[in-house]
Amino acid sequence: MRLIPLITLLIISGKSLFSLDPALAVSQYLRTSWTQEEGVDVPAVQAVAQGPDGYLWLGTSAGLIRFDGMRFFHWEPRAGEKLPSNDIRFLIASPEQGLWIGTALGVSRLFGGGLIGYPAADRWLGGSVVTMMEDHLGRLWMRGQHPGRGSVGLLLPDGSLQVFGQADGLPAGGVRTIFEDRVHNLWLGTSSGLCRWAPGSPAACLGIARVSVFSLVENGDGELLIGDEISKSMLRLSNGKLEAIIALLGNASLTPKAMIRDHDGNVWIGTYGQGLLRLRAGRLERFTRRNGLSSDLINALTEDREGNLWVATARGIDRLRDPKVVHLGTVDGLSSDVVTTVYAADQGAVWIGTSGGGLNRVVDGRITQFLMDSGLPSNTVISLSADGGGRLWAGTGAGLAYFSGSRFIQVRSAGGQPLERVFAISGNKTGAIALADAKQGLFTVRNGVARPLSIPGLQTEGIYQLQFDRDGVLWIGYYKGGIAALAGTAARVYTVHDGLGEGPVRAIYQDRAGAIWAGTGTGLSRFRNGTWTAWTTRNGLPEGGVHGIIEDDREDDRQGALWLVTASGLVRVPLAELNKPNAPGPNPAAKPLSFRLFGRNDGLRLASSGNMLNPRVMKSDDGRIWLCTEDGVAIVDPVRMRSNPVPPPVAIEQVVVDGKKLDVNSPSGIAFQGRQLEISYTALSLMAPERIRFKYRLDGLDRDWIDAGTQRSVDYVNLPPRPYRFQVIACNNDGVWNTRGAVLVFRVPPHFYQTTWFIAFCIALAASAVWGAHQLRVRGVVSRFQLIAQERARLTRELHDSLLQGFAGVVYQLEAVAHQLDTAPEAGKQRLGRAIDLADQALLEARRTILSMRLPALEHSTLPEALSAIAARLTEGTPVVFRLDVKGRVRQLPYDAQANVYLIGREAIANSVNHARASRILAALAYSEKELRLTVQDDGSGFDPQEAIARQDHWGMAGMRERAKTIGASFALDTSPGRGTKIEVVFRGKG
Repeated sequence: MRLIPLITLLIISGKSLFSLDPALAVSQYLRTSWTQEEGVDVPAVQAVAQGPDGYLWLGTSAGLIRFDGMRFFHWEPRAGEKLPSNDIRFLIASPEQGLWIGTALGVSRLFGGGLIGYPAADRWLGGSVVTMMEDHLGRLWMRGQHPGRGSVGLLLPDGSLQVFGQADGLPAGGVRTIFEDRVHNLWLGTSSGLCRWAPGSPAACLGIARVSVFSLVENGDGELLIGDEISKSMLRLSNGKLEAIIALLGNASLTPKAMIRDHDGNVWIGTYGQGLLRLRAGRLERFTRRNGLSSDLINALTEDREGNLWVATARGIDRLRDPKVVHLGTVDGLSSDVVTTVYAADQGAVWIGTSGGGLNRVVDGRITQFLMDSGLPSNTVISLSADGGGRLWAGTGAGLAYFSGSRFIQVRSAGGQPLERVFAISGNKTGAIALADAKQGLFTVRNGVARPLSIPGLQTEGIYQLQFDRDGVLWIGYYKGGIAALAGTAARVYTVHDGLGEGPVRAIYQDRAGAIWAGTGTGLSRFRNGTWTAWTTRNGLPEGGVHGIIEDDREDDRQGALWLVTASGLVRVPLAELNKPNAPGPNPAAKPLSFRLFGRNDGLRLASSGNMLNPRVMKSDDGRIWLCTEDGVAIVDPVRMRSNPVPPPVAIEQVVVDGKKLDVNSPSGIAFQGRQLEISYTALSLMAPERIRFKYRLDGLDRDWIDAGTQRSVDYVNLPPRPYRFQVIACNNDGVWNTRGAVLVFRVPPHFYQTTWFIAFCIALAASAVWGAHQLRVRGVVSRFQLIAQERARLTRELHDSLLQGFAGVVYQLEAVAHQLDTAPEAGKQRLGRAIDLADQALLEARRTILSMRLPALEHSTLPEALSAIAARLTEGTPVVFRLDVKGRVRQLPYDAQANVYLIGREAIANSVNHARASRILAALAYSEKELRLTVQDDGSGFDPQEAIARQDHWGMAGMRERAKTIGASFALDTSPGRGTKIEVVFRGKG
């Protein structure tokens, strides 16, 4: 046994530790840093203040930065406005005046989104602001580098400047700092002392040792604290005497550069090289870079409206805030930070089991350690429980022991063998103990001896959890799911078919009303009045199931609540939520539960694993919740847990239309025409900005509020022309809503094509277009019928001139044969052969004529497709190579034009195959906006056009010319013997 000295009494006592108030040690505050090393575009911060708008403003040597807790924005003044310098030295937030900005070259004020300059004050300051302070009347006191070092300036709200000198009672020494106390006395810190002064009266300088006052602040008792540059220390003015309080740090020298008093009366001191100090009730604490501060060089401090402390350092900005959960670890006296199990015993004692560090007992703020030399079978404790007499039982990785006096007594089996890995223990009011051994199964212990428990029909393998209820029934949870209730020798098994949740049973707990609760791999289950009810992720519970259960049954909470250990954190669910009439069960679509989740953002760092460790969570006699983690034991005090009551101000930051930013503060209102609208908004809660939730609604489009979660922008596309009103509301990390939110009113004026007159014009134009289309259709039909009539007339002529005349010649020859068969048989045979030739020729001409009457190739194909298809058929079985090139966008031509161009192309390709002995045919279709050009060229024998006309054996050329003429196209022929043939048809007209 080892007794830890009382060095952490204030940390672990219930009276002061877990009250989320200034009693916390500085090291226990949650710290967040934003520095360039962490990837944030923030240089050294020289000044910091929270403006009336809720934003945190940072002054740097590179300008002014606005921060909403999530995003840093480098602020730029409006067009025509300018800061005296981008080197920001001072920032003062004023509820009435906005934000005072002291720069290296002058002073400005940011108010209502606009920047107000003071040229006269800038000239008087002489190029730099040395100090500035706003008094209770909203007036700005300041001093600069003016040659008259003894003068002080007063900038009034109306912009006028008053200058005071020694004639007005100022002390002779140079004023270094100005401070107003709680009763509105004005104090001047000089290079040689401290004086109280009122305009028009001589300064009353204190008769104290010489000091060079660097900074001033008033503590909670009304005493002045002085940062002295001469002694490099901090002094307290008490009863007209100076007392050094730096002695509490071992008389180490320091430079108190910035000092503030928070709303609880604590004084925070930012030093130049020695970190952050807090003075409370005469006790000084120190927080440095070694403890997690971004830098020990502190330039400024401020406290925001939610109680967070912001520290401006040479490397960026730090935030200190109260945790919801406080950890107790090795730095506070625990034997190990890896806490495996915890048990709250009688009389306020809390036992904490660890991995490798044995067992710790916490009583009245003192920690006592128990290791193997105290009788523990192992220094790794994995389960704890107590029997009906209050005796503690500890399960370890090497057996079981109970606590007696000041030592542990090991328990063995009836054969004298020790147990092994005892991971679950439960005791009832009769003194009986049940335990589960990972290798040997289920046991009971009586009279200090462990005996196997064997009940017919009871499964003793795969046990995960044990719990006696107040009636002595032993509830056994299994790894593969299911629970057995053992009453005497009778066992009843419950499974998912009975309504129990799926997955391993990791926790079993009985509440004060007698209901049995089970934490399973999928959520939470309850057995009440003979019925199981289950809640899962469908009801909003975190993924990963429930690992531990404890009830919060405070008297001030009539219905109480359950605390659940989950993979995401500690969940507090009011029992009123679980007792709703519409609670789930057979209905999987039940209403989601309303609960509060405490996770890493609240200071809780859960263990990454915790299987077969029991119990994981307990409640001590004083109502505090103790929870196992790998960073010590986490402790939550529900009584002293303060919620954030401040509703967050909501702001609409940016409006972007089609990539162009609009001025949201435009006095003429917002009106735009565009396709895509993006609205960016934020809420100013700096305590936990990542947990702010938003809802928005666009009146005129959205019927109800849209839950945006943590999203901070929304997009709209193709909004109809009309006036709109966009509203966004937000809640802080504790669910406190700002129901007024922020409103953006804008208008989408109609484009000219959305106006009434244009719509009427379009209707008239559409009617005219329909009428015109009808006329064109009629004209097209008439034109087609005319073409058909012309084609039929042509075919009639061709049939008359070819087919009929050909068969007339056949008849003539046959008649002559009939006369010569008897008189001149040989001559008759010759005439009969000629008749047959004439018939074949007539049939050939007839076939050609019939094929030209109908063009199926154009019924379902474009002109290029039809020409390619006919060329493939004509060249099939021949060595001729055909290629068709198409240029331009293929479009539909009038039927007569397209048909005749196709027939001309077909005739030209056929001539090249049948007569020209060509080996290659190149065709081209060129589409343009005004014409279609067809070219067919071969490398065949060519011919003499004049000779062909004289022989009349190239009748196809005449036909092609005639077809081109019919549709008003030009026809050109280029050929000569030995150099191939080229035809070109150009049709001018619109498709």
